[in-house]
Amino acid sequence: SLRAVIPLLRGRRKVFWIPVRTLELGSNLVAYPPEIIAVAHPEEYLARVLDEVGGTWTAFVAENLVEGGATEQAIGAMARREGSFVATHKGELSPYLPLPQEWDSLVASKPKKFRYRIRKAQSDLAERPELVMRWYEGGSDSRELLDHVLAVESHSWKRDAGMDIERREQERLYHELVLHLLSEENMLFSNVLELHGEPVAFSLGYAWNGVVGQMKTSFDDRFADMSPGFMVMVESIHRAVTLGFREYDFLGDIMQHKMRWADEARLHSSRFVFSRRPLGFALGMAKRATLW
Repeated sequence: SLRAVIPLLRGRRKVFWIPVRTLELGSNLVAYPPEIIAVAHPEEYLARVLDEVGGTWTAFVAENLVEGGATEQAIGAMARREGSFVATHKGELSPYLPLPQEWDSLVASKPKKFRYRIRKAQSDLAERPELVMRWYEGGSDSRELLDHVLAVESHSWKRDAGMDIERREQERLYHELVLHLLSEENMLFSNVLELHGEPVAFSLGYAWNGVVGQMKTSFDDRFADMSPGFMVMVESIHRAVTLGFREYDFLGDIMQHKMRWADEARLHSSRFVFSRRPLGFALGMAKRATLW
């Protein structure tokens, strides 16, 4: 029976300016954060897979792991058993918000000025008929959602910063595919704020296993004075609380708009496991010496 799924990529990287062959978790490309899919004991399956590949790699690379997570622990256990050296590179601190059962208790826990902003955003949305919050949940139309996202980003700060989806064909295609997949799996959790029927802000997310993950959010700079980005954030978190989710994960590095909500963050890091073959062993020892 199927016990584990561990997709790998072959690649090349430079270690101490020496090009080496690598094996990398396939999730390095797209997952945030990645976890090995296994029924139990992922370190055993990972070791078996790397043994099957044989001596065609010098370093095994797993990026953006959650410190203390199942995959990070499995890689450490596997490396200790094999006697391989592991180099660790610290990564992002990812904010997240444990959700209470009541929205009012969450609002009450925030500073006075922030509580005022939250209530004003909700009252503006309720009292201004030209403002409509459109929800894309479960199996909603992912194509329409992506069109709204692209329309907002065409007038957002992310376009000027080179971070908009349409900047690269690869990223646009990725979002098209992943949103379609989330829709098929009934996992969409996104909202778009419309002003006179035109999208002006969005929060792009998914819902799974009691957690809402916010993949991307932005707003139209032309309407910045009405704080549309804050409105979609308030309503997204409010809905997550109302529907009984236990956590809201901001899925990225620390940013000001996230830390207004979150008091906690997860540390991420990348692991380089060097093989026991001569080149891998030598580079591992050199890495160890530089740490000393």
